[in-house]
Amino acid sequence: MLNRIVTFLTLALVPLLLGLVWACSTAPPGTTPPPDPSEKAFSFPGRVEDLEEQEVWFRRKRIHRGGIQRLGYDLTTIRFDEESGAWTRFRHKIGAGGAKNADWLVYGQPVYAIADAEITNCWRNAPENPPNGKHHPGVAAGTIPKSGNSLMTTLSNGDRVLYAHFMTGTIPEYLCPLEAEFMDVPNGLNTVLDEDQRSPIHRGQFLGRVGNSGQSSNPHLHVHIQNSTNTQPVGIPFEFLRVYGLKDNPTVPARWTVFTRAELPPGRIAIDPATPPGR
Repeated sequence: MLNRIVTFLTLALVPLLLGLVWACSTAPPGTTPPPDPSEKAFSFPGRVEDLEEQEVWFRRKRIHRGGIQRLGYDLTTIRFDEESGAWTRFRHKIGAGGAKNADWLVYGQPVYAIADAEITNCWRNAPENPPNGKHHPGVAAGTIPKSGNSLMTTLSNGDRVLYAHFMTGTIPEYLCPLEAEFMDVPNGLNTVLDEDQRSPIHRGQFLGRVGNSGQSSNPHLHVHIQNSTNTQPVGIPFEFLRVYGLKDNPTVPARWTVFTRAELPPGRIAIDPATPPGR
């Protein structure tokens, strides 16, 4: 009789204990502990509260195959259109794509600093491109920086973070005092700030709005990190994100999954930059 009781309890309790272990290991959003601030991680440059209902941040793919931008991200936003049952990057039903920059959901979204840093290079008033791969002639002429309206910042360890392709005039003047539309010298160095012009920025600080300036085919935010010697790309582990893979991305579950102190997984993903519990 005693053996039967022991066997019954074992069969009943083991699955329960395994379930508790699994639940803790998968770290559901409601119970995920806040990341250890001593470990290097960055905040996401967009916020979920800035989006409309049914919208999420989106990373189509890592399109930079090599060079200093290889580990960077091109970020945009998408929404689920219930009528068509598909994801779209546009505010309205538009055939092949957005005819105007303002048609794109991401256009005008606020951008926030991913880390404390100092601004060393900037541009803020370059004209924007029309969408769908058409560049302003000034990009080819070198009178508009390839990064367009942008901020290059330096972290305390010397690594450099680039935020690129902002809307014209949306980077605050106190962060970038350079007011010209075009550079004086093609491919010149007049984006470099003098020592007394360089401003500190703080993690989570507003930097400007997503646009389509510089070497950009459509509205998006480009962000990458390069090492202090400017020769090697550096990965960007974000502090806390929920992501899921879209239907053609088998590498990420098709449900919200927590990533803590991790780089974005490969492929097409939806991104929810939720605030970590306890923060």
